[in-house]
Amino acid sequence: MKYLINILLLSLLILSTSCAGKEEAVVDDSDVKIIPEKIIKEIKHVNHNPFYPLKDKIEDLEFKINELNAQILEYESSLIAPSINSEILKLVKTPKIEHEIIINNGTIIQGKIVQENAEYLMVETRIGQLKIDKLQVSSIKEMEPLKANIVFNEMSIEEKISKNNLTFSGSIINNGSRRGDFIRVVYYLWEKDTSPALVDSIFISGNTIMFDNGVISDTSLNPGDNGNFNLSITIPDTLNISYWTKEIKYDMYE
Repeated sequence: MKYLINILLLSLLILSTSCAGKEEAVVDDSDVKIIPEKIIKEIKHVNHNPFYPLKDKIEDLEFKINELNAQILEYESSLIAPSINSEILKLVKTPKIEHEIIINNGTIIQGKIVQENAEYLMVETRIGQLKIDKLQVSSIKEMEPLKANIVFNEMSIEEKISKNNLTFSGSIINNGSRRGDFIRVVYYLWEKDTSPALVDSIFISGNTIMFDNGVISDTSLNPGDNGNFNLSITIPDTLNISYWTKEIKYDMYE
């Protein structure tokens, strides 16, 4: 009994000691930071009208795709296909046609004989060299060189004479086998002595030709074609013209 009383007293003593040592906690409001609530509002916008409207535009897209494919194919073909311009063509030497060879079967070969012996002919043609057995040759004829031959149509020439003016007009024709270029008609006016007192000329009106250097001219005539001219010459009072002569000048270009 005495033992239980001692335990009870010891418990009361420990309880009172712990209560006496415990202090009340004081909270300082100044050290407390109040963090406001962060409110995030996300606004979502739904665009019912897109940048490129798809409705009723599928055909337009297909057309643009097909157009783009065509451009790509054209570009690729230009890379593959060789480009041959006038400068390259100038480097290709074509043989002059000097001979016409007739074979027994009626075939005609034009070119230049570069080698000949008792058995065969070696002929340079536009497609390369040909070796021809002489037993197959019927005849050989020399070819005249291709050239223009431009003359006046004398029946068409009109000459109008006044005191201080001479007017000449008419037509010309190319009777040759090659085109004539930059054709002009030249008139020489003479006094009584042998020196010309006045010279004048004019380019004809003929075929329009574009040359390799890009120059375009309408003063050319193809074989068999006609051209016209009209030249007016004013005569000074100091000259006494007795007669006149005329000629045609031209060039030949490839």
